[in-house]
Amino acid sequence: MSARPRIALSGEASFVSSPGVGGVQFLAWTRVMKNGALEVIRVIVDADGTLGDVTRGEASRSKLKDEFATLTHETKVRVGPAPGAYVAARVLAARDAHLAAGKTLGVNETQWLSKLPASASPEPHPTATWAVDDAELRVARGIDLHGEPELRAMVPSPAAVAFIAAFVEKATAADSEVDPDDRTRGAFLSAIDAFYGDSERARLGTLLRDTALVFLATQRADRALDAVATAQVIEAVDSLRPHEVPFVMSLFYKFMLVRRELQRQRSGAGE
Repeated sequence: MSARPRIALSGEASFVSSPGVGGVQFLAWTRVMKNGALEVIRVIVDADGTLGDVTRGEASRSKLKDEFATLTHETKVRVGPAPGAYVAARVLAARDAHLAAGKTLGVNETQWLSKLPASASPEPHPTATWAVDDAELRVARGIDLHGEPELRAMVPSPAAVAFIAAFVEKATAADSEVDPDDRTRGAFLSAIDAFYGDSERARLGTLLRDTALVFLATQRADRALDAVATAQVIEAVDSLRPHEVPFVMSLFYKFMLVRRELQRQRSGAGE
C-alpha cells in the first residue's frame, strides 16, 4: 500500500486549481507583504498553455479562502495549496508560451509577472517524489476520476476536438475495403495518439498532478495517488499509447455523450 502522500510547503502557500472545461486552469501566487497582507497574482492559463488573464491584488487569508469558495461554487473548480516556487514556475512558463505564440502583454501584466521568482533550473512538480504502489491498478481505475466533482465537467480542449475531427475526416475520405465503422474507429484512435505528442502529454499530466494536490487538500489521498499514477503513464512516451489510457479515452467518450445530448436538445427544441 502506498504511503500517504505529502507536499513540502516552505513559507506562504500559493495555489493551483483543478481544470475547468477544456483544461483552462486558475493559478494564484502569493507572498506576505510588509503590512501583513498577501500580495496575490492571479492567472488564468488557457488550454493551449498561454495566459488568459492576469490580475494583481492584496487580500487577507480569510478573504482569499472566501474567494476560492466562491470559485468552487460557481465553476466546480477547486483550489489546493502548492509551493510558491512551483506556482511561480508555472506562471512564468505560461508567460513564455504566451509571448512565443505572438501574443502580447500589457504594461501592468508585464510588471506584475516580473515580481515572480525565477528558478535557475526546472521546478519539479510537488508530486514528483510520491511513491505510487499498485500503479497498474490505479491507471485502470483512472476512468473513475471523471466521477470526481473537479473533473466531472472536463472535456477535451477545442484544439483537440478540431484536430481529431480533421484527422478522422482525412483518414476516412479514401476508398477502402475496410468496414466504414472499423475505419472510423481506427482513425479516431490514431487521431488521439497523434494529438497527444510530447507537449500535450506533459500538459495533461500536469493538470492531473495539480488535481492530485486538490484531492490531497480535501482528504482524498487515495484519489490523489490515482491521479498521479495516471499522469505518470500519460507522460511516459515509452508507456501506453494515449488511447490505451482509460482516463484519456473516457475524456473523449464524455465529450461525445455531451455533444449528442446537446444535439438531441436542439433537435427537440426545433420540433
